[in-house]
Amino acid sequence: MRTRGRVRAVSLVAAALALAGCTTQAATIDVPTSAKAPTYTCSPTAAGASPTPCTPEEYSEQQREAQAAEEAKGVYREMVSELSALQRAGGATTASSALQQRAGGPYLEGQLTTLRGIKKLGATQDGTVRITKLSPVAGASERGYDTALLACVDATASSLVKDDKTLVPGRLIAETVYFRYDSGQLKAWDSEKANAKKSC
Repeated sequence: MRTRGRVRAVSLVAAALALAGCTTQAATIDVPTSAKAPTYTCSPTAAGASPTPCTPEEYSEQQREAQAAEEAKGVYREMVSELSALQRAGGATTASSALQQRAGGPYLEGQLTTLRGIKKLGATQDGTVRITKLSPVAGASERGYDTALLACVDATASSLVKDDKTLVPGRLIAETVYFRYDSGQLKAWDSEKANAKKSC
C-alpha cells in the first residue's frame, strides 16, 4: 500500500511538472516581429508620389494634418462665402464676426485691406465666385502651422463695379493658405501666391 501510494504521489508530481512545462513553453513562444512593432506607411501629398515607410510619430503627425486639412476646407469655403457677401455689400472697414471666426493674423489683415479699398471706392462685387480646387499641401508643421491648402478660386465671372461700370475684372486666383488653431478655432492665418496656370 505504501509503495502504491508513493508511486501515485510521484505520478501526480510528474503530471504537475508536465503541466508546468507546457505552461512555460507556451509563455516563451516567440512573437513575430510584425506583431511587436507594426509598420507605418505615410502617403505623400505630391501627385504621382508613392507611399513610403515612416515612424509612428511621422504617421501620427500626418494623420493629424489630414484631419485638420479636411476641417480647413470647410473653413475656407465659409470664408470665401463671407468675403463675397461683404464685397457685394460694398466692402467694410472692420471684419464681421463670421470673418473673424475663420481668418486671423496676416491673412485677415490682407482681406481687410481689400474690403476697405472697396468701401473707399464705393464699389460692389458683381457676378459669381466659385472655388475650383482645395488640396492639402505638405510642410505646414515645418512653418509652424497646423495644415495648409492649395486653393483655386475662379472669379472670372465676377468684377468690381460702380455705377454700372467695371472697375476691376475678376480673374483666376491660386494661393497656398496656411491654417492655425487660435483659441480652439481653425483659421486661415497666412498665404502665398501660387501659379494659377500650373496649379489650377
